[in-house]
Amino acid sequence: MEKQIPFTSETPRVVVEIYGALTLKGWEQPEISAECISADDLLLEELSGEVYLRCRDTCTARVPYAAQVQVKRADGHVTIKSLEGTLELERVGGNLTLRSVADTLVKRVDGHLSAKNIAGDLRLGRVSGNVSARDVEGDFTAEGIDGNLQLEDLDGGATARVHGNARLDLDPSTGLRYAFEMDGNLVCRLPQDASVRVAIERASSIRVKLPGQDSKDLSAPHELVLGEGAAEVRLQAGGIVMLGESPAEVEFGAGFGAGTGVDFGFEEMAASIEQQVELQLESQLEMLEQQMDDLAVMLSTAGLPSEQAEQIQRRAREAGERARDRAQEKMRRAQERLQRKLETAARRAERKTQAADRAARDRRRRPGPAEATPAGATPAAAQVSQAERLIVLKMLEQQQITVEQAEQLLAALEGRSG
Repeated sequence: MEKQIPFTSETPRVVVEIYGALTLKGWEQPEISAECISADDLLLEELSGEVYLRCRDTCTARVPYAAQVQVKRADGHVTIKSLEGTLELERVGGNLTLRSVADTLVKRVDGHLSAKNIAGDLRLGRVSGNVSARDVEGDFTAEGIDGNLQLEDLDGGATARVHGNARLDLDPSTGLRYAFEMDGNLVCRLPQDASVRVAIERASSIRVKLPGQDSKDLSAPHELVLGEGAAEVRLQAGGIVMLGESPAEVEFGAGFGAGTGVDFGFEEMAASIEQQVELQLESQLEMLEQQMDDLAVMLSTAGLPSEQAEQIQRRAREAGERARDRAQEKMRRAQERLQRKLETAARRAERKTQAADRAARDRRRRPGPAEATPAGATPAAAQVSQAERLIVLKMLEQQQITVEQAEQLLAALEGRSG
């Protein structure tokens, strides 16, 4: 049985209590919809400007994208997708899956938690199972994870207390702090050119496999500095701490395309992204205008009273405008995110070039038989990597792929290189 409530606010507040499983998704419609097997088990009502959703069984709900959602109780598994408003969950009795949501606070999860594409902070209280978090644009915090933690592609800082093991793929940003404490083993992977100060305060043993660092077993406490030490990472573990290098990333920036006869710098790449975004927005606007025209023709032939037809057209037009605004905002976020990645890659390329220049100067000062590679020659692996990068850039510049597809290709290349 399905129940619906239209809303007047652009950012309605929805309070949810479910005594079973919950699937909640954002949508473009100007209404809140909920469905369960029996109408007697479902309550959907508006009180004092808030919408209350209660269900004594498994429930599927749809809310406007910009809704602010508070889940006070959900006894079963919960899946929440496509929300742009704030999200708060007080207690989830089963597993929790989050996809494409904004700032999120989760106080308690009795099962596992999987989160991906979080456009803001992800703050966790107590999680009884494992936690997997990927692509978090803000900070990540976890007060207590009873299982294991897997964390990667994080834009902000992070703190976490973990009772199990952890695998961290970090790219520390200047001025940010990262602190992890766990009872088990910890694997932390950092970029080759990371600028970070790492302090390992507690561990049964330490194994480091990073360029320029001692690879043999070490003991805690131990501190090492990579680059200029612009970020801070503090690690504590009851088991082994292993520091390693992240998979090689696709590089952009100055000097890209050297030796290929083509030069694609960061500015050209950014301009290409901007053009791609504009084209996608224009396409969506044209599609919306066509839908409005089709609706007008359909209403004119349906024999409805003019007042009713105008009301339907007005609501459809308002929904279309909201959809257009959301599309523009999503495109803008995608563009900013990819540009941040390009800027980071450009800075890395510059640092690597400077490091290579310093190494070349050192070799000239200390010539020896180890210098088997002729000056100006490029190792075969680098040639392969440049060829792959050139393909991605050409595809994006020629608008053969979208911004999202470009990110997916970058991730695929990184994984294959690793």
